[in-house]
Amino acid sequence: MSYQQKCVLVTFLLGFWCDPSWAAKTPLPIMAINPGGAWIGFDKSMELALNDINQHEDILVDYELQLYVNHTNPQTPTLPNSGNADYIIYSNFYDGPDRAMPFLLGGFYSEECSVLCRAVARFNVIEITYGAVAPSLSDRTECPTFYRTVQSASQQNVPRLRLLNKYQWDRVAIIRYSNLVFSSVMESLRDLLNEHNVSIVANEMFEDDPANHVAYLKERDARIIIGLFWDAQGRQVFCEAYKQGLYGARYVWILRGIGYFAPDWAIAPDPDITCTADEMKQAVEGVIVTNWQFLPNNQDEAVTGRTPSNFLETYNEYAGNVSFGDAGSLSYDAVLTAALVLNKSIEPLKLVNKTLEDFTYGDKEMQQIFMEVMDDLYFVGVSGPISFSEDGDRVGQFRIEQITDGFARTVGYFLSHDDRFEWIDGGIHFASGKPPHDEIRREERLVIISPSAFVAICAMCGLGIVLACALLIFNIALRKQRIIKLSSPNINNLIIMGSLMTYISVILNGLDREKVGAENMDHVCRAQLWMLSLGFTLSFGSMFSKTWRVHSIFMNKKLEKKAVKDYQLVTMVGVFIALESVYLGGWEIKPLVAVLSDYEAQATIEKDLMLIPVVQRCHRHGVTDISWLAGVYIFHGIQLVFGLFLAYETRNVTIPALNDSKNIGMSVYNVFILSCVGAIFSLLMDPLKTQTIFLVTSLCVLVSTTTTLLIIFTPKIIDVIRNPGGSKVTTMPTTMMPSMTNQSIHREGPTMTEAAPTGPWMTGTAGPAHR
Repeated sequence: MSYQQKCVLVTFLLGFWCDPSWAAKTPLPIMAINPGGAWIGFDKSMELALNDINQHEDILVDYELQLYVNHTNPQTPTLPNSGNADYIIYSNFYDGPDRAMPFLLGGFYSEECSVLCRAVARFNVIEITYGAVAPSLSDRTECPTFYRTVQSASQQNVPRLRLLNKYQWDRVAIIRYSNLVFSSVMESLRDLLNEHNVSIVANEMFEDDPANHVAYLKERDARIIIGLFWDAQGRQVFCEAYKQGLYGARYVWILRGIGYFAPDWAIAPDPDITCTADEMKQAVEGVIVTNWQFLPNNQDEAVTGRTPSNFLETYNEYAGNVSFGDAGSLSYDAVLTAALVLNKSIEPLKLVNKTLEDFTYGDKEMQQIFMEVMDDLYFVGVSGPISFSEDGDRVGQFRIEQITDGFARTVGYFLSHDDRFEWIDGGIHFASGKPPHDEIRREERLVIISPSAFVAICAMCGLGIVLACALLIFNIALRKQRIIKLSSPNINNLIIMGSLMTYISVILNGLDREKVGAENMDHVCRAQLWMLSLGFTLSFGSMFSKTWRVHSIFMNKKLEKKAVKDYQLVTMVGVFIALESVYLGGWEIKPLVAVLSDYEAQATIEKDLMLIPVVQRCHRHGVTDISWLAGVYIFHGIQLVFGLFLAYETRNVTIPALNDSKNIGMSVYNVFILSCVGAIFSLLMDPLKTQTIFLVTSLCVLVSTTTTLLIIFTPKIIDVIRNPGGSKVTTMPTTMMPSMTNQSIHREGPTMTEAAPTGPWMTGTAGPAHR
């Protein structure tokens, strides 16, 4: 061998021994417990993770991670075996590898982990499960060193609650299979719903036949139902739901991720149910499933360099027919989590003069360091971003699925980190096009006057107002003409003003909160009351005063000279107005307000909506209607009755100088009859007949007011037309009341000429010509 060849060989050997990658790595064992048997696919995903970690340049560079896998139930892996799991763990502690193992990966079942988490904590070992989802395992008192790469089943309650909030459902029912996991989930869900004011109308648990429990849901009128069961029990529940009609557009079922690996679980052949596949399709159509998300929808690289799609492809090829598909990502990430915690603990351990290989089952200090690192851990695994809450639960994302034509299809995701939904193609679809109600909804519907009826009455009021204004102009413009002057134009003006107020009150009476807004209705109530009451008193009081003047003059049995001047009549009307204003003003201490009275007994139901008629009325708080209305009715009633009496007493008086005395009497009769009809009708009519009451009472007011104006002013208009200059007045005999004509007094009735425009009945300046 030449010198040069010897130098090359020496250089190679020196490089070999000096290169760390050629040096032997320190073994670092960890335990794993899997079901085994036909479920050996979990072993395969762990092996794949182990190979990736040991070949990685930045993870446990000086160590070789070793995995000691044990199987709890190889013959029947679909069932938990807590006794065997407990035996295995103690065997590893006492008879396992020479070096203590700081981590336990597994087991798969919650029943096994509830035993394992207590055992490993005594030996300062940290457990990382990839399958156990029972919420009870989050209890740090019972399981102080427990973590999981799968989300807790109770964490699905958060997207469930967010769905309830999104669609404004606050009334739900729960039906669950008798199982530790589902009982824990239910307890967590119940607390969460109570905290957010969502009422639980039924909470049913079944073991065998769910028929009676489904029937109870129907009895309770449950519309939004949360189901917690496995796929086999789920088929039984939905077969019963089909038979009892708890499916379709009116119902929403929200389920947990039923089968980890069977999206068509609902229509799978099952000898335990009597429903056909088509019937099951109908029963589960539209069902919402909050499921675990094993592989993210993005393609972010994990710390090992694998993307979700690359992992799935490699894993399926490596595991073959025992592959668990995307669910294998959780066991892969369990191994990766343990490796990263160990890797990140190297530096903190140096501070206490320890290394990873120094761990013993009695070393509480190292276990605390591992847990502190784990609590702060955040990394991207093949199943997505991974971090842990303070109770060891993984913070991740969920897949929102909806069953269509028997198959569960992804419609969105719930991102726990951001507490929000991310929808696909519009998200959840409902058969009716909109979310159903969670119960028969109560909706108060205001009973209103139809626009056409209101417009018609307003048009009549408008015509009445125009008529009143025209008559007011006529009365003022021609006030000096004898035919107008003799009828007391000032009093007639008061009658017209009162009529205007009553017309306006009719319009106000037809207003409601939909027309003017709820905030203005209190003012409308008060304005309507004052307008109608004072308008009636002003108008009827004026007619009353004129009738009283006729009565006081011509019912004077002693035939004494008597004068009643206009200011006395105006004063009389003023007294009426003042008395009523004082009464109404006194009640303003407790003013009228607009209130709504519901009539639930007469409600109607349309699909899921109970329409409760609501009548708007004006009311005084703390005071019955009859208490304060009595004063108004009594005051107006006395006016009406006394006015009616005066009208009857003067029914035969026909005096040219008091040329409208008989017309005033007719008006009093008219007002009395229609006022009584309107008042009695409004008091006795069914309040729900709002429009009928409005039309009848409005017509009574309109007819009485308009008739009064026409009766009083039509003769004057005709007379003015016939005698435009007002210089000619027809002389008419005086017809006395029977009580006076029966007296044995012979006299000649007075006559009026152009030279005698006034008389004692107007000014009190002269008496009758002869006695």
